[in-house]
Amino acid sequence: MGGVYTALNTKRGTIIWDEPILGTPLTLIKCYLPVAESFGFTGYLRSCTGGKASPQWYFDHWDMVNQDPLDVNSKANAIV
Repeated sequence: MGGVYTALNTKRGTIIWDEPILGTPLTLIKCYLPVAESFGFTGYLRSCTGGKASPQWYFDHWDMVNQDPLDVNSKANAIV
């Protein structure tokens, strides 16, 4: 689980909930991950977890990037 949380925190992910699947060693985690951070995330997640975790993607919502896109040091500028 630590590898999953590390990967999500590194990529600006927001964890909504996590729930163990009864009778298995698996845990289901729902989180939000910005699309800009999702490219290459599958490989990164697997490297953080020793290949034990895999994501499943679907679009959920739009959200604002609360930074100035004209500031060359901001994430919003890098996205634009």
